[in-house]
Amino acid sequence: MSEWAFNVRVGALLKRHLYDMGISSIVYDAYEGGSYGSSMRWLSTTMHNDGVTLALELHFNSASPTAEGCEMLYYHNSTSGKKLAGCLQVEVVAEYNSKNRGIKALKRFSRGGGFLVRTKCPAVVCEPFFGSNHTEWNKHATSRNRLAQAYARGVKNFLSKSNSLVTERPKGQRLCANNMKRTT
Repeated sequence: MSEWAFNVRVGALLKRHLYDMGISSIVYDAYEGGSYGSSMRWLSTTMHNDGVTLALELHFNSASPTAEGCEMLYYHNSTSGKKLAGCLQVEVVAEYNSKNRGIKALKRFSRGGGFLVRTKCPAVVCEPFFGSNHTEWNKHATSRNRLAQAYARGVKNFLSKSNSLVTERPKGQRLCANNMKRTT
């Protein structure tokens, strides 16, 4: 199963859980642009125009069949992105009792860095497991709702720590969860 096919469902579930917590959100599941760079420029502009104040890009890792664990990626110059990554990491690792690969700072355009660099709000690339590891794949593929709930708790914890009022936030505060599907 592709990352997009897996995460489009996680994104829909996440949106529902955030709504139940009083957090509005937008899911972008298609990009415009003919290249990764142009897609990220389009997404950055669209999120800005839509008033997005926090963004997640949903993925999963793939490497050797024995690779395992959870990691969250953030832009190295983003203090808020680092805090958001930490909140998400804690929740996903606890939910699945996963190997903690930690939060990782990215520079420039490596491994989803274009999304992190271009986004003007706190942003994280979520890598909760390795799809190439059959044990991890089976655990996560059958529990996407649990993953969405863990992400939602991480977002709520971040907003609480940021002194944001989850239920009485300023109008227009939105979370973006996108699923890496590009259209041209």
